[in-house]
Amino acid sequence: MSIVIRRLVAADQSLLSNVAPGVFDDPIIPASAEKFLADPNSVLVAALDGKKDSLVVGFASAMIYLHPDKSAPEMLILEVGVDDTYRKRGIGKGIMKAVLAEGQAAGCKLAWLATEPDNAAALALYKSVGGKPPETCIHIDFDLTADG
Repeated sequence: MSIVIRRLVAADQSLLSNVAPGVFDDPIIPASAEKFLADPNSVLVAALDGKKDSLVVGFASAMIYLHPDKSAPEMLILEVGVDDTYRKRGIGKGIMKAVLAEGQAAGCKLAWLATEPDNAAALALYKSVGGKPPETCIHIDFDLTADG
């Protein structure tokens, strides 16, 4: 398998036109991808299958931020996804290690994410790279659209 895992930068935007189905929740919006990749505090790590024209088969997206009461930045991992046909090959673990390394290189002292308590595959992945889930966590969504 010729999978390459690396952070994408602005010059890599064209790679996001070749994404395996189901990797992202929705189709890539080129203008949004351009803005995300141009922001130095936005991190997109991708797994690319070199045997399939650098097909994006997995990713993790994250934001690096500094909060007013923190002495060092933190990393919020937004999403992680791997195409179903590429799962159980260590790609998710490689992606997680790479995104965490990006946070460490940026001086982050903590990285965090949220997932559903019944998402066994995600929990196993996060634990495999040293994640420690809290005893309880409640994820609250706020609809910020005018109709919300």
